[in-house]
Order: sequence, then C-alpha cells, then structure tokens
Amino acid sequence: MTTIRKIFGSTALAAVTAISCTGVLADAPQMGRAHYEAKCAVCHGADGKGNGPVANMLTEKPSDLTMMSKNNGGTFPFWAAYEIVDGRKGVGAHGTREMPVWGKQFYQASRGGSQGISAETIVRGQIMELLIYLRSIQQ
Repeated sequence: MTTIRKIFGSTALAAVTAISCTGVLADAPQMGRAHYEAKCAVCHGADGKGNGPVANMLTEKPSDLTMMSKNNGGTFPFWAAYEIVDGRKGVGAHGTREMPVWGKQFYQASRGGSQGISAETIVRGQIMELLIYLRSIQQ
C-alpha cells in the first residue's frame, strides 16, 4: 500500500481496495497493460502517444498518455484519469465524448461478479490496473 501511496497519493489509497480485494495487486501493471492493449491502443497507439491505427479517423487526435504527469505539473492526475476512463459520470452540457465509456463496458462484461466479488468492484479494479499501467509509461 505504501507503493500505491507514493505513486498516486494518499487520496487514492481507498480505491486500491478494489484491486487488493481480488488478490491481484502484484499483477496490476501486467493486467493494466493487457487492458490497455485490448481497449486503448487502437486510438492511443501501442506506445500511448496518440498514434493508434484509427487515430486519424477521429475528429480530435487522441491524447498522448505518456505526458499525463508532465501536463499536470509532474503529478499523475489519478482521479481525473479515473473519471475519464470510467466515463459514467459524464456532464451532458459538455457535449459528446468520442472516448468510449469504459466503466459501462467493463461493468456489462463483469455482471454477476466473480467468486462473490461484485461487478462494480471488478470494474474499479480493472480501471485501477489500467491507471497503474498508465502511470508506469509516463515520461
């Protein structure tokens, strides 16, 4: 847990429960990379720089995910990134979003839970794994 506190700050410590409850905290970076490759790389690119194979088909260029910390004063923007990836708390006045609402998609894939773990806990764990991976690719 100390490592998580150093990576994301003390406010994120409670959110780590979603991963640690599933017993996969040690595997989080690898699992996050798998989520990234399956869901994000098509737009953001294998290297996270916004150059995925469909990037030129979008109306806005995908973000360079390797610059998140640099663009946030050297601190990984954990909660902002969490909300963007989850996407279920959108603000209608802000218009449409091109990025899929991964929280909803992860939830639908996880309905029914696994080994007594709720689908919502699984979703939070998957997003946390993805964020741990994204944190690891910062420049």
